[in-house]
Amino acid sequence: MTEIARSRVGVNIYLVPPGSLADALVLDALQEAVKDCLDSGETQLILDLSNVPTLNSRVLELFLEWRDQLLPKGGTLTLVNGNPLICEVLEITGVGNFITVANRSGNDDQQSRPFAADQQRKRLGDLLLQQQLVSAEKIDKALQLQAITGKRMGAILVDKGWVSETALLKILGLQLGIPYIHLRPGIWDPALARLIDQDTLQQLNVLPLFKVHDKLILATCDPQDLNVFDELRQLTGCVIKPVLAKKDEIAEQYRDAVQSDVDIAEYLTGLENDFEVLENAVPEDYAAIDELSSGSPVINLVKEMIGLTFAKVLKHVLRQDPDIIMVGEIRERETAEIAVQAALTGHLVLSTLHTNESTGAVTRLMEMGIEPYLLSSSLIGVVAQRLVRSICQECKTSYIASSEEIARYGWQEQGQVRLQKGRGCPVCYDSRYKGRLATHEILPVDPALQKLMVGNPSQDDLKECVQNSGMKTLYDDGLERVLQGRTTIEEISRVIVYD
Repeated sequence: MTEIARSRVGVNIYLVPPGSLADALVLDALQEAVKDCLDSGETQLILDLSNVPTLNSRVLELFLEWRDQLLPKGGTLTLVNGNPLICEVLEITGVGNFITVANRSGNDDQQSRPFAADQQRKRLGDLLLQQQLVSAEKIDKALQLQAITGKRMGAILVDKGWVSETALLKILGLQLGIPYIHLRPGIWDPALARLIDQDTLQQLNVLPLFKVHDKLILATCDPQDLNVFDELRQLTGCVIKPVLAKKDEIAEQYRDAVQSDVDIAEYLTGLENDFEVLENAVPEDYAAIDELSSGSPVINLVKEMIGLTFAKVLKHVLRQDPDIIMVGEIRERETAEIAVQAALTGHLVLSTLHTNESTGAVTRLMEMGIEPYLLSSSLIGVVAQRLVRSICQECKTSYIASSEEIARYGWQEQGQVRLQKGRGCPVCYDSRYKGRLATHEILPVDPALQKLMVGNPSQDDLKECVQNSGMKTLYDDGLERVLQGRTTIEEISRVIVYD
């Protein structure tokens, strides 16, 4: 049976859990120890967290419940020796505001405190200038783009590379009084992976960190999107408490959350009667795999620790000399190098990358370490895609574009321009949109672009080259969809940054 070390110093009772409170046996033993203290009239409790690596939602709830039981008896609950991660969890969840934490992490310095009220009323651009994070010239350019696109200034500054996402989120956090965190394992509760539908999490780009009774602590990169918070409040029935985190960190931890939600032992137990499981089989080639799988289905548990990586599998694929190879996604240098080598030897290689636009694929591959001269010889084209919402067909209505819109979007030669928009109806839940459609940007690699790529060009150089070639951009394609009556100017401006 798990025991909780207990000692007395004056009127204080020290309780020391021997390990992680995520362990049900340890947590049950701690609950029993606290109950014994309350029953015997011991109300000055000090919980020593020296052996506790992380906290989860249930433990945080218990801290508050024990505190509520001790208060009427004149008692207190004090937490000591918590590691920096635990102290940060107590801070972002607000639990540390109700319980004495004897050794805070030291983050409560001047830079992490919210701005004073008069500073919080300032505009974001003024605060960025005040902190010397961006020049006045860049702010003016961002304001001009904001007037054209309708995007938030912060998003424009980050998309343009004028301000880092980290710096922007820190300033927003200080302005709005919302904590900014470095999202990493231990600062979110994996048990919440099933709280919200995974498609919803991915679509809204948020991650639930902890649920403390009726309060849901949520990581987001856009704290001003109130529609997202309203939707999640209706889905969960919880009060939403946002914290700020970088977009790519949210996506990375989301993938970990999805993976952690799979109970491998339970899954294999359900299959063991039907499948042969080879735990340490590392076949040398695909012929060996065929031999292993003959006669019965085989599940081969493949991990990098046993040497069969994605890049190694791709090398085996190349041995079969296919005409066309589909690589789901290029994420790191080794896969990129193999894909380029395959293309140079006559294979048609199809793959995906995460970039903002078609020219970003060129710079991304170069950043991965692909030599410019190799890339210029192997890349034949890039297709960029963005999804935009379609106008609801049930409540679609037309209107005449204003003279300002005609001038802004270069529609003067078309005379009177009739556009479409939705009014809002029960079918689209008054959103005015229903369904989605794709906008595309096709970048063919012509001799001029090949010559430019050899010189390791910047993103601006690439953009200038493709603009001179007359390439139709994502924004141009989006405006065509507007003229076709399939979506709206507001939707195109929301999704696609106009450059």
